[in-house]
Amino acid sequence: RCRYGLFCNADGGVIDDVIICRDADDTWLVIVNAINRTTDLAWLESLAGDDTTIVDETLDGALLALQGPAAEQVLTRLLPATTQADFATLRPFATLPASLLGAEVTISRTGYTGGPGYELFVPASAAVAVWTGLLAAGEALGVGPAGLGARDTLRLEAGFCLWGQDIGPDRDPLTAGLGRYVKLDAPHDFVGKDALRAVAAAGPQQQLVGLTVEGRGVVRAGAAVVADEQTIGTVTSGTFSPSLETSIALAYVPPARTTVGDRYEVRVGRRALPVTITELPFYRA
Repeated sequence: RCRYGLFCNADGGVIDDVIICRDADDTWLVIVNAINRTTDLAWLESLAGDDTTIVDETLDGALLALQGPAAEQVLTRLLPATTQADFATLRPFATLPASLLGAEVTISRTGYTGGPGYELFVPASAAVAVWTGLLAAGEALGVGPAGLGARDTLRLEAGFCLWGQDIGPDRDPLTAGLGRYVKLDAPHDFVGKDALRAVAAAGPQQQLVGLTVEGRGVVRAGAAVVADEQTIGTVTSGTFSPSLETSIALAYVPPARTTVGDRYEVRVGRRALPVTITELPFYRA
C-alpha cells in the first residue's frame, strides 16, 4: 500500500510532500519531489536511529507515469495472464509487483493528474524499453508523451498543490487545506506536531482557495488578489484550463474571504481580472 504524506519542519512548514509505499514489514519506499532529493535525504538521516538504514536508490530506478482513460487498457494488454486478476482489482494507492515488457516492476494506482492512471517503478536499465513498449502498445489508443506543462495543467484542474509554489517550508498543511493528512490526535509524535496543534487551536490566518477567472486572461503566481482596492491575498498557481475553457488559479486569502461564489479581482499588470471563489477540485476527470 501507498499513501500521500508530508514531511514537516519544527514550525509545521512543508519540507516536502511525498508518496510512501510499504514494501515489507520493515521496509518503506519514499518517493520525493526530485528537487528535494538531497534535502529530504539529509533530513531523514538526521532523524534516523541506530536501527534504521536509509538508502538513496534514485539512480537505480525510474518512475514512469501512465495516466488517462486508456492507461488500464494499455497495461491489461501487456501484463501476463497470471497478473490480470490482481491488476483488475487494484485499488487506489495499492501496489502490485509484476513482469512487464521483460522487466520486474512495481505498479501503483497513483498519479498527479487527477484522472485514472498508474505509476510504474522500473529498474533504470529497463526504463527505455518499458517506455518504448508502453508507447507502442498505446499508440492506437492515442497514448503519447506528455510534458511538464500538460501535467501542471492537469494537477491544477484537480486542485493538487505543487511544492515550491502552493506549499513549502513557509506554509503549513492546515493553511494549505491538507489537514486530513496530518493526524494531530495520533498517539505518536512527529516533527512539527506542536506547531500544527497551535495553528489548529488558533485557526489558520490564511487558506488556500480555488479561483475561476471571468473573461479572457491568465493569472500567474505572485499576482495580487484584491477586494475593495485592498490586497487580500496572493495567487500561487494559475493557468488556462482546456477542460473548463477558462483560466483557473490557486491563491491564499484570509479565512473570512473563502466563501464559494464570492467575487474579487486579480491584478495582472494594469488589468484587474474578475475572479470567483470556486470549490476544489475545479474538474473531476
